[in-house]
Amino acid sequence: MNPKDIPDISALVATLRNEKSLPTDFLQYRHIFRKYARFRNFDTKTLIHMANFMAIEPVTGLNTINNIIRITGYQIPVDGKYVGFFTRMMVARELNMLIKQLRTEDLSLWFEKIDDIDEEVFNKICFRRGIDIQNQAKLQEIEDLKLWLSISNQQNVPPSLLLMTRIHDFNYNSFKIDYNETQDEVLRRVSAPSIMLLDLLFSPKMMRTT
Repeated sequence: MNPKDIPDISALVATLRNEKSLPTDFLQYRHIFRKYARFRNFDTKTLIHMANFMAIEPVTGLNTINNIIRITGYQIPVDGKYVGFFTRMMVARELNMLIKQLRTEDLSLWFEKIDDIDEEVFNKICFRRGIDIQNQAKLQEIEDLKLWLSISNQQNVPPSLLLMTRIHDFNYNSFKIDYNETQDEVLRRVSAPSIMLLDLLFSPKMMRTT
């Protein structure tokens, strides 16, 4: 870790811990995310939590093998000694591809009138971006999507920073689970609290440039 980055890292930690922080508050720390928080720097389990938050089940390379050997009662852990590096790279790649795809779509959405998008299409757009479509009014969903687009379409915003702004915003409603929520929506709410990511992001293992 570069000692010159310590003041900014400390300020970012404080921002992450402050429930009143706005997603846009993180943009001033994009250089910190770019240096220390690339997806490939996180461990596999944390990356899987991130993927689950985005409502996808990532490919680790062990999925099929573990399904086959399930009857033996043995499972190969995703962060196992001999497979951890490869599973981490695979999930990181999948997350990068997902964010890249979403940001390509975001460029087109930026020029559309969000309020007029068909409701079913609108809900899919929001869900794919981790926006709550179950427990808030349509107006708030529109505001959340516009906020996502305003961040996504800026230059030099690392993928992990874009994802973190959504997780942080979503996390403070994480225990308000509606009876009618789907399994994916419940999974999203409980699998990636920002305080867990905070601890992992600034652990000694993470404090290295790549």
